[in-house]
Amino acid sequence: MQYIETHYGEPVSLEVLSRSANISKSECLRCFKAALQTTPYQYLTGYRLSKAAALLENTDLPITQVADRVGFSQLSHFGKQFKEKTGITPSQYRKKSCGSCF
Repeated sequence: MQYIETHYGEPVSLEVLSRSANISKSECLRCFKAALQTTPYQYLTGYRLSKAAALLENTDLPITQVADRVGFSQLSHFGKQFKEKTGITPSQYRKKSCGSCF
């Protein structure tokens, strides 16, 4: 978890995670499931999306930069994942969180 929280904006793979903890890939998966009831990929995606939400609320960075900054290399994938989690698109989220900014 600590590795993900430090390196979420970079490419993170199961191999990199397991190597950072000096354990096998299967042990890494088992530990994540036991501790968090989720997979490393699901945890990483959720963490990235929560960081993206904070950036959308607190900055005026373009959505493409927000996606890139939190580790999504494809804007379409970011938009799809964000909408799955929040029920709205990143641009709708920004407008909603801003309220009467304009």
